[in-house]
Amino acid sequence: MLTRPRLKAALAQQPEDVESQKEWCYTLYRTANYACELGNFGDAETLAQKSLERIRNVLGEEHKDTLRTMAMLGLIYICRVRRKEAEELFIQQEMTSTVPGDGHPHTLTASMANLLALTYGGQRRWKEAEELSVQDLEARKRVQGDEHPDTLTSMANLALMYMYQTRWKEAEELSVRVLEVRRKVLGDEHPHTLSSMAHLAFTWRQLGRSTEAVALMEKCVRFQEHRLGFDHPETVSLSEILIAWQ
Repeated sequence: MLTRPRLKAALAQQPEDVESQKEWCYTLYRTANYACELGNFGDAETLAQKSLERIRNVLGEEHKDTLRTMAMLGLIYICRVRRKEAEELFIQQEMTSTVPGDGHPHTLTASMANLLALTYGGQRRWKEAEELSVQDLEARKRVQGDEHPDTLTSMANLALMYMYQTRWKEAEELSVRVLEVRRKVLGDEHPHTLSSMAHLAFTWRQLGRSTEAVALMEKCVRFQEHRLGFDHPETVSLSEILIAWQ
């Protein structure tokens, strides 16, 4: 548990020499990440802001670890429903980064375009969100390939964005592709595959393909039962959806 004394201790132990400052920044980053996992977003924000402030001075705006810290702080802002601050942070990164090529792995690791798209989506600014999601997806395809897990995640995120806008045919096209590759690469019972299966089933139902939607959701429920058991909340939730569809 991240206690208040531990938080104060982490912030107070600021070293003087450059190498020790780097390690101190990384410690703050890891502690902020741990606070996020606990749901302590206030503490996480304090730690991430301090880490970012120092790491900018030590490593510069364009270093991959600076970008990584900016990405985490942006996610914290989103979790705290402070979308305007998240947007400003992501735009700032877009303007200052000169990492070679818009598809460089460091840029992909930071995934600032995707995070900014998430922020725009939360504000229902669909046109801007879609443009950034497409940009992120195309960059990942160029650098990491069509079947890389990160590429598939970007594709699935874009499909969800289409679903939120009830653009079901476009959502279906992407969802079918994601499910095909995830089945091949990850197997039928991987959580990401099951998520894709459920999303495609929902899309088919919205398109009036109820028989296919029910059949696919039945498969999803069976795999989930085998993976997690009959009484797991995720299994129960999918089972309830299936019953409502039948």
